[in-house]
Amino acid sequence: MAGRIAPLVIAIVVAACALMPSHGLQATIPATATIAALPVSLDDETGLVLGIASPAPIDIQDNHVAGVPGRPNALAIGWLGGACDHAVHFRLVRDGDRLWLDQRVDASDRCILVGISRSVVIELSVPVDPNSVVVGWTLLF
Repeated sequence: MAGRIAPLVIAIVVAACALMPSHGLQATIPATATIAALPVSLDDETGLVLGIASPAPIDIQDNHVAGVPGRPNALAIGWLGGACDHAVHFRLVRDGDRLWLDQRVDASDRCILVGISRSVVIELSVPVDPNSVVVGWTLLF
């Protein structure tokens, strides 16, 4: 009997996890010759996010959300970061018919201030109009 219950329990747990929001998704913006790699994390409280990757495959303006041509379920997020950045954390929540993307940047105030264009792509389970996404930015020292 126990041999039959274990697979059933495992199947139920796997199905329940698939219905829960994704937490702790990770990506890394690659290093360049003069700039260190930047870890990026995303907590999804909507249940819509399938993944996060960097950099975005399109040119994107700083502090902007855009669709990715040919990928209706993808959003490109662009921002002006800096050489002082240590990590970037996103949190996606639903706010009525809009999505709120909160971004926190962990940075140091002890470096040369240089603006660096950064970007990620968030893959979603459904198409989302980029105009329905509101972005909030917080810089933490």
